[in-house]
Parts: sequence; structure tokens; C-alpha cells
Amino acid sequence: MMLRPAIAVILLCSVLASSTPAAIFVVDNGGGGDFLTIQEGLTAAAEGDEVLVMAGTYTGAGNRNLDFGTKNIVLRSDAGAELTTIDLENELGYRAFQFVSSGQDTSCVIDGFTVTNCLTDEAHGGSGAAVYMTFASPKFINMIFLNCDSTDVPGGAIYMLSTGSPVFRHVRFENCHAASNFGGGAIRCESGYAPLFYDVTFENNSVDALGRGGAITMTYVTEASFRRVIFTGNTATNGAGALDLQNSPATLTHVTFVRNHGGVGGAIFCYNCNPFIVGSTFFANSATTNGGALYCQYSWPVIRQCVFSHTGWSARDGAEQPAAGRGDAFYCDAGSGIDLLQVCSFGNEGGDGLCGNEPGGGHVISEHPRYCDMLTDDLTLSSDSPCLPAGNPWGATLGAWGEGCSNPAVEATSWGRIKALHR
Repeated sequence: MMLRPAIAVILLCSVLASSTPAAIFVVDNGGGGDFLTIQEGLTAAAEGDEVLVMAGTYTGAGNRNLDFGTKNIVLRSDAGAELTTIDLENELGYRAFQFVSSGQDTSCVIDGFTVTNCLTDEAHGGSGAAVYMTFASPKFINMIFLNCDSTDVPGGAIYMLSTGSPVFRHVRFENCHAASNFGGGAIRCESGYAPLFYDVTFENNSVDALGRGGAITMTYVTEASFRRVIFTGNTATNGAGALDLQNSPATLTHVTFVRNHGGVGGAIFCYNCNPFIVGSTFFANSATTNGGALYCQYSWPVIRQCVFSHTGWSARDGAEQPAAGRGDAFYCDAGSGIDLLQVCSFGNEGGDGLCGNEPGGGHVISEHPRYCDMLTDDLTLSSDSPCLPAGNPWGATLGAWGEGCSNPAVEATSWGRIKALHR
């Protein structure tokens, strides 16, 4: 049977339309592209188009408060984040990106920029110095957020409110800060969001005042996922040095916490939630009072194949030893406990017991992990490490890092040297 000519023409046009390639608009502040500013490119682009930004530093009008409207667009740098910068110049009242009830999904991509010198306060734009999003799920890839500061509101770099499932992959948050009781030195996420962090690093972020979460604070999050994430050198004066979870379920897979310091929970504070933590390494974290690595309140975290070592509660600021039982790597407060299997706990200043799970009890071994070089934070494992399958009774790899060297000497050390790791 033959198609009628009119129907055939309609079908052919439909096929041609569906195969039409997305348009690419070039932004070059040196004058070699279609537009001089990023916003001009975003405004011209249609759903599914790409805006390609040439290397350079983009400042001023047209390169801040960037708005995608309701469109899913790929915004990509040509030369990568090291050579392509959006600089907010510490001007109050401006962000890099804003997604306000705009409905983007993860086909909306921001790829390959350094976003820096973002500054906000309650009187000039509110939370989230670099990015503010509600009801949107953009994907950030190959990004650096550097020197972002919320002076009296939460979310030093990013603030997420209401539902969404954004993705962060190959992203670095460094030297971001918030001075707010609501916390989140780099990120505050709340009320229904479900973010995914994949190959992300949080380094030297902080929150002061009575804030929690030197890197991230999450409140009433639907589900957060962390895969191959590194938290290092993050600090908080009150709550968790790195990750603060309140009524927020989370899954952490192959996550590393190194030299974070908090008021309670040097690495993690969890309240009324049961995070699942598998194949992760906690090294040289500390807390001023309780839980050098992890503090639980009304929570039952599930912990599998992890390493907790060289935790020290007073190592950072010389605080006095806390009350008996409170300086361990874990502190389980009222209504809390842990579901724990196949863990190595070693060299923790308050003892190697983990909320009543003592070494030698079948679930915990207490042997030096034999890192390749703990003084430089190389946490890969010596070939003779008890955290490799041949070295433990479970035949499992413990921690976030596999074998990285052959039989290095493990030096005898002292608490003075271990404490120096935190300074």
C-alpha cells in the first residue's frame, strides 16, 4: 500500500525536523564570536542548543545573574575551567547563576568554568553566593567554585530549596564560607532536593557563627548521593566539620574525609537519619567536643567496609579532653547506634571502639591501615595492608582507596606528630 503524497511529505518533514542539529552560539569577549557576553548567548539559544564560551575572564553586566529562562541549554567552555572564569568581583547583589522555579532537568548543563569572588548577604540577594536554585535540576560538570562567601546567610557557594535532582560531577569547591547559623560553607540544600555528587572535592570550606556543615548542610533532603567525593580541611565552629545531615537520608560510596574539624562530628553530624556509608575512609578528623569522625543523634547509620583512623578531638585547637566516652571516633547520643560490619578502627585518640563495637568482636579490626604516605595524605594502601582482601578475615577492601604501593615502612609515631596533621 502506498502512502498518500501529503502524508508522505508530512512524515518527511517530521524526520528532517527531528534530525536537525542543535545550534551552537559562540561567546567571545575578545570579539571573535557571535556575542560578547554569556547572557546574550543564553537568550539567543533555543531548547537543546549549545552556547560555547571561549577562554577568558568574564565580568560585569551580561556575565552575572545568568538566567536560562525555562530552557535546557548546554553552556560549555571551549578551553576548560582553568582558562575560563566567571568573576563576580565581590559585588553584592549578583550571582553567577540563578534558577528560580524554572524547571530545568539534567539536560541543562554548565560545563567547564571557574566561578569566583562571589559575595552575598541578606540585604543583597540572600542565600547562595554563586548559585541559587529552586525547582530545577541542572548538571554542573568540570567546574571550580572558588572564594565564594555568604556573609550572614547560608550556602557559601550554592543554595538549593524545594524539589530537584541536580548533578555535580568533577566539581571542586574551595575556600567558600558562610557565616550563618543555618550553615553550609559551600552548599546548603533543603526541603525535597535529591542531589548527586560524583567525583567532587570540598577543600578548606568553612562556616562560623553557630553554623553547621563546613562543606555542606542538608535539611529534609529527599535523598543525597555521594560517590568518590573528597572532603578535606573543612571546618565548622558548632556542628559537623564537613557534612551535616538533619532529617536527610544519604548514601556515601567511596568517600574520603581528611583533616576536617567540627564542634561535634569532625567529619559528619547526623540527626534523625540513617546514612548508608560504604567503602569510605576517615583520616585525622577532629572535634572540639564529641565524635572526632562522626556524631549521631537519634540516628542509626549503616557502615560497611570503612576505615576510621588517627582521629583526635583536641588536635586542632588544644581543647581539653572531653568527658569519658565522648572523644572516640564515633559518639552515639540519645536514641542512636550503628549497624556496622567489616571496619578497621585504629589510632583514634579516644579509643578504637565505635559506639560499643570493640575491636576483635568480629566486626572491627584494630590494625594500622598502612597508608602509602599518611603525612602527605596519600591514603592508598600498602600491598601488606590489613585493609586489602588478603589482610583481613572478610576478604574485603576496606576504605575508599585500594593498593597504591609495596610494603612501605610504617614509622612509629607520637600524638604530637598526629596532632600536627590537623594544623
